[in-house]
Amino acid sequence: MSKSFGQSFRIDKSKGLLAIKVFSSWDFKVIKKSSVRLQRANISTQLKELVAEVNHQKLKFPVLQRLFRLFIHLLAWILCLGSTLACVLAVYYFSEYMHGEASLLAIPVFVSSLNLLLPGFFNVVSWMEEYDSPILCAVPHRNLLLKVSVLGVLCYHWLGRVCWESFVGQELYRFLLMDFIFMLLDTFFGEFLWR
Repeated sequence: MSKSFGQSFRIDKSKGLLAIKVFSSWDFKVIKKSSVRLQRANISTQLKELVAEVNHQKLKFPVLQRLFRLFIHLLAWILCLGSTLACVLAVYYFSEYMHGEASLLAIPVFVSSLNLLLPGFFNVVSWMEEYDSPILCAVPHRNLLLKVSVLGVLCYHWLGRVCWESFVGQELYRFLLMDFIFMLLDTFFGEFLWR
């Protein structure tokens, strides 16, 4: 039963064990120098064994399986970069053609909804990639790329204004307010009701 649990939650993956061993294996109750030396040697030996196991697993994959994993990672990055590019273009055209009073809250609502929905898509794509360790997961990089790209397009849009200082301040306040409202809604509906 414990073996099945470990396989379903990826506890038996050696990369995860390597990280756990490095960051949480030291016993701080050890005081005597001989015990410290013994514990250090024990941890060193375990780390060497885990690294050897990781290296052995890298050699174990057949060429077709490595090519398939590479194809999946490439497909995931193409999907994520394509969706980021589509969102950036949508924000650009939305901000260019939205004028007047309607655009005061329309652009912040649109951008906040993109920032709320697209990271979920990135999580689904990373699930498709089947990473061995959460450290290897590229979701934070993809989220950062999305947000910086959208911010760059908005800065390009804002700096084309005549009185851009006061306009940018007002826009940032609206974006902050909309992002806060969307985060509250996500926390309530996405976290609280989901559980």
